[in-house]
Amino acid sequence: MEKIRKLIIIGYSKLAIRIYKKFSKSLVIEIIYSERELKEFDREIKHLKNDNIFLIKDIDKYLQKLNNKKSIIIFSLGSSFIFKNKIINLYKNRIFNCHNTDLPKWKGGGDISYRIMNKYNKGATTIHEISNKIDEGKIVFQKKYKVNINDTKPYKLKEIVEERAYNHLILFFNNLLAKKSFIYKKNKNENGFYLPRLNTDVHGAINWNWDGRDIKSFINAFSIPYKGAFCFCNKKKVRILKAKLIKQEFLKHPFMYGIIFKIHKNNIYVVTKNYSLIINKKDIKLEIDLKEGDRLYTPQSTIDLSKSLRVIYTHKGKTFKK
Repeated sequence: MEKIRKLIIIGYSKLAIRIYKKFSKSLVIEIIYSERELKEFDREIKHLKNDNIFLIKDIDKYLQKLNNKKSIIIFSLGSSFIFKNKIINLYKNRIFNCHNTDLPKWKGGGDISYRIMNKYNKGATTIHEISNKIDEGKIVFQKKYKVNINDTKPYKLKEIVEERAYNHLILFFNNLLAKKSFIYKKNKNENGFYLPRLNTDVHGAINWNWDGRDIKSFINAFSIPYKGAFCFCNKKKVRILKAKLIKQEFLKHPFMYGIIFKIHKNNIYVVTKNYSLIINKKDIKLEIDLKEGDRLYTPQSTIDLSKSLRVIYTHKGKTFKK
């Protein structure tokens, strides 16, 4: 491999900025972001005064026009751009993606929420070649670690993942600059799985027929920085960011699931399967005052929609399809 002179990071994020600051003295670095990222990080991007961080609408056209291609590394970091085969072949062995799970498991998006739902305590920084299939290129670098997932919220897991990724990416790029060889590892399909992306406004619908433990982990999965898992009371939307569980012996019949049976010292007690759910008033967003005897519920049509509607994120934004 030729000496690396330029790194193009595709995808704007705090992690991308940290890598830029770390290696900008050793490399010419550009951070390219999409229209979707401009909408998401509008305030942050407006404050940037850096000609090397800019918006691109046609990524393939831009990458095709670059000179000295053999000295350039293309590195996708949370990017929603899809690369055409022509670009993948043009930058063969020099176009990578960082995926912060232990591939081949957890391919796709939404892994932070899915891992919290499933209390999956294994994490990894995985760097793989970009291929024409999502997250299926050969793995060139992978560092695994464990996370205490109990009661972890998305913002906290994101912080842990980013810090681990930052340290691992420093190691990866130092190895790259030192021209160290990588051992390529197959990204075996038979050992992995793919999950679709999530959108809180659609997929955060609470099913009160679930076991209380599943409801609690679901609430955690859509907590801060997301809007919160949701349900309804008296036809008004209720969002819940955090909940606790206590074992109870008396309120067990399925008809009672979702009933608020007690409000005491700013805590709201709700019947669920096998447990009572305790929600502090500061952890709930609602348009009405809740009272003892009220019921939290989610219409079946809303639950069906959350399972049938799929969100697709592209470089231009998000769309939904059934």
